[in-house]
Amino acid sequence: MSTDRVRRASARRRATDPRPLLRAAVRGLAAVLLLAAAAAPALAQQDGDGRSAGERIADGLLESPVHVDPFFEPALPEDRQRELAAEIEATGLPLYVVLVPVVQGDDWDGSTETMLQVVRDRMGMAENEPMVAVTNSEGGVRHLRGYEWPWSPESEGEAAVRAVNLDRSSYNASLSTRLSRIVELTEAGEGRAEYERVRAELTEGAPEESEQEEGAAGGGTSLGAVALVVAPVLAVTAGVAVLVARSRRGQRYEVPATVFEVARTAGEDELRRRARSELVEFGERLSDHDLPLPDAGDAAADPARPGRRGRRTMRVLRPSADPGQALHHALDAYAAAGTVLDGARDVPDLVGVIALVAEGTAALDGASAPAPGVEPGRLCFFQPLHGPAGPRVRWRQVGRTTALKVPACEQCASAVRAHRAPEVLTVRRDGRQVPYFDEPAERSVWAASGYGAFGGDTLTERVRRGDFTRTRGS
Repeated sequence: MSTDRVRRASARRRATDPRPLLRAAVRGLAAVLLLAAAAAPALAQQDGDGRSAGERIADGLLESPVHVDPFFEPALPEDRQRELAAEIEATGLPLYVVLVPVVQGDDWDGSTETMLQVVRDRMGMAENEPMVAVTNSEGGVRHLRGYEWPWSPESEGEAAVRAVNLDRSSYNASLSTRLSRIVELTEAGEGRAEYERVRAELTEGAPEESEQEEGAAGGGTSLGAVALVVAPVLAVTAGVAVLVARSRRGQRYEVPATVFEVARTAGEDELRRRARSELVEFGERLSDHDLPLPDAGDAAADPARPGRRGRRTMRVLRPSADPGQALHHALDAYAAAGTVLDGARDVPDLVGVIALVAEGTAALDGASAPAPGVEPGRLCFFQPLHGPAGPRVRWRQVGRTTALKVPACEQCASAVRAHRAPEVLTVRRDGRQVPYFDEPAERSVWAASGYGAFGGDTLTERVRRGDFTRTRGS
């Protein structure tokens, strides 16, 4: 959207209204009703004058380009709302910030896009009349959504929102700071350029999409990528196996240090690229909020609405899923994965990024267990790079008397049932490779949790409360 074109439409927003006092009173009443019925889909209610929620929002936007429901005022106080509105007015752009809670079963069935379409209609906007709207996601205001009418590949406003969402340096910034950045990028016409820059920075060194297996869709780890990572690790594992086998026969064999170093370097470089790529793909999916579900074939898919790019958006979640809470968990996992990637020092840390993305993907999908005993989002305990785990298997580590039930992929589960040692993810310690779970718990959040296999907390919760950062200092 060109800035010249949208400036011409800004006069509509400045239209006067003869009922400012009534609207102020109505907004106060709406706030009281929302707080009194927080558990209900409050936005489905009507004020005493019979206006719908969409009409109330539209009326508010005719007075100010910033409309914030009382529910979100703690994140964007009134004084900051006024400052942000002034910033937007100064640009002359038809840019609006609309922050209202949406839930399944409300007037818009939990869809911010539907809400904005209704508001545009109530504002009397034509189908292709320019508008940039920044709103909250279904999970809150930590992750924002951008819409632009008419949409085109050159749309700057929507790209600016994506850029701010994807930029981890601003992810923990205040809501007002992020919104100001979106306004700045949109006015300068640099939203798309900034988005491409941030995305390129995150995917630097990652394999091109054409090099990845087509079967990697949905946030899973592709076989090709896993093979590239596992191959050098297998070389080390094989060497260690020879060492163990010969030591049992009283013979000593040392794997050359160069073998370990070559394998370690190759494995870490490839795995770091893979971890970055998966994190970026997950961030993109969070920005789109297209929720392809395991039962997508039975779900209703709505065609793209006018003014939006041609894509299909799933509107149906599993009845037991709470989309807002699921998205909140997914956003937490995204932030945690970014924290780990930034501080990753070795292969187990990079595997942790992939495990966190898997947790976030499972939360976003709202998936129930596809088979008895299977835990969505859980990777193989022994070698997480093997991919999703099946049901737990009873396993006793050599030299220990107690047995554990751990999630394992089919390959590792078969090895355990046949009383063979499964392939394990290793870490270098004191000049030799040892299983990652042999690391002291105080030195590794991955060992302490088995990549989420043990304890009541998820990996995301552990990282978010500082366990990863704490063990980095051990």
